Parts: sequence; structure tokens; C-alpha cells
Amino acid sequence: MLCLENINNKSIVHAGTYFGDMLPAFSKSTKGKVFAFEANPESAKCAKKTIEINDLKNIIFYEMGLGDNITEGNLIYEYEEGKSLGGGTRFDLNNQEESRYTLKSNKRKKINITTIDSIVNEEISIIQLDIEGFEMKALKGGIKSIQKYKPILILENVDGNEDFMQSDILPLGYKKFNKVDENTLWKVNGWY
Repeated sequence: MLCLENINNKSIVHAGTYFGDMLPAFSKSTKGKVFAFEANPESAKCAKKTIEINDLKNIIFYEMGLGDNITEGNLIYEYEEGKSLGGGTRFDLNNQEESRYTLKSNKRKKINITTIDSIVNEEISIIQLDIEGFEMKALKGGIKSIQKYKPILILENVDGNEDFMQSDILPLGYKKFNKVDENTLWKVNGWY
């Protein structure tokens, strides 16, 4: 993958790890750290097991969400009958569309939310976010790191957030350079 070839042993931010399926590849592709974030308790448990089974020493794992402030939030994480939402886990927001993931009967849990800029204090080469519509808030919370290091951005969801991309990301020299499934890859000229 083009991104993995350009890490240059710098650190990676990976949020929405789910059960940790990308952690071995990210870990083995750099001598830097992989800052991994997963807020769903069941997925976090699985991701920790992936780290343990694969003996991934450079993963710094946080069982919390990423956003634009250090705060708390309500996470919708289980269906009423107790089955995990898995990759459908999301923050409980006032203006979100109703779906099977946001039903009032689904279980919620208060979780901690942090920012990329408050945790990562070293050069990063990739920020990969798959956090169910919270991607722009996480980018806002990492804007100082993005301005300083200009990492490759792999974002699951940019729809509806074009204003932020136009005002804060594109002026830094970012261009869309690829789309893989639901992920859009952004880079600054000079990354090959």
C-alpha cells in the first residue's frame, strides 16, 4: 500500500480500531508508535487481544474516543438485547439521523474523549480515522499536528464536512489522491 511505504518510521494515529485488524500492519510498518483509539468496550477488548496475540510492542492503546475537545460523551455501543454494535458504534448526537444504530432503546455509555494534539507529541506520517461521522471533530482536535507534520489522511467520512476541508485542510496543500472503499486518502504534494 502506498501509505505504508511512506511512513518513514514515524508515528501513526489510528482511530476506530474495531477489533484491531489493521494494527499488525501498522505496527510492523514503522519503528515509530501507533496511537490506537477504540471507544466500544467489546471492540477495545478484541483489539487489546490482537495486540497481545501479535506481540505488538509499539502500539499505545486508548479505550476512548477522539474529538475536538477533551470531554465526555455518550457512546451508543449495544443493541437493546445486548449485542454489540461493533463497527456501527457512534456518539449519541442531537442532530443525527435515526437508524438501527441510533435507536433510543440501544444502550449508551459515558466515555472519555480526547484530542490528537493533547496525546501525540511527535512526528506522525498517517492519521487514519474510521469513527462513524466524528472524523472532522477528530481532525479539528489534531489540527496543530496536521499543520506541523502534514501526515497522509485516511478518512472514512468526509461527506457533509466540505466546509471544514475547504477552510482548514485544503489550504495546507492537501489533495485527494485515492479512494478505497469508503475511505478517501488525502496527501500534501511531495508525498509519493
